[in-house]
Amino acid sequence: MSEATELAAGLDALGLALDPARQQKLLDYAALLSRWNQAFNLISRQDLHRLLSRHLLDSLALLPWLDDAPAGPVADLGSGGGLPGIPLAIARPERAMTLIDRSARKTRFLEQCRIELNLAEVTVVTSELAHYRPAQPFATLVSRALDTPSRLWPKVSGLLEDHGRALLQAGPEAAEASFSGISAARFVTLAIPGLDHPHYLWVLDKCAAASAPPTVGD
Repeated sequence: MSEATELAAGLDALGLALDPARQQKLLDYAALLSRWNQAFNLISRQDLHRLLSRHLLDSLALLPWLDDAPAGPVADLGSGGGLPGIPLAIARPERAMTLIDRSARKTRFLEQCRIELNLAEVTVVTSELAHYRPAQPFATLVSRALDTPSRLWPKVSGLLEDHGRALLQAGPEAAEASFSGISAARFVTLAIPGLDHPHYLWVLDKCAAASAPPTVGD
């Protein structure tokens, strides 16, 4: 099966519709990631043979919750090789996406992706999250394996506007996490095409200061 066929089948299994131009741009990004990985160690080398399922489709599985989030700018926290931010930016080019990572080597790669893939709404920032102060808060935060959600949320919730949404990918052990300052939280199981085991996601909706206590459900 060709990579293009595998990607199209994976998108169909996820119930996602992307036009051929965006599908090709995802494949172009996968080629960049594979090529630069030799020198920059952006992803585990054992994942290269399943790059589409383990990384692209895993990132794109967030789209239903991103589409349902408030309109406005998105930040990918600890973007690394651009996951999940670049696949999301390719799928939704109208959303402003800021890719934040502390490693200048990795943000050099992200900047190259921005240029080569013509991602006009993408901004790359080299910064420690603890020191980063955006001009305005974000409508949505996304993060993939940067830290456990319960430890990450208190550090980054200040980057999110009131009533904004955080999409924090996690392992199964994070199911019992608790959070403050939210109006709702959902722990979601994601079936990723091509992978034997599910992945997991916390969907956190931030409340305003005077909002009612949060409710947590499946």
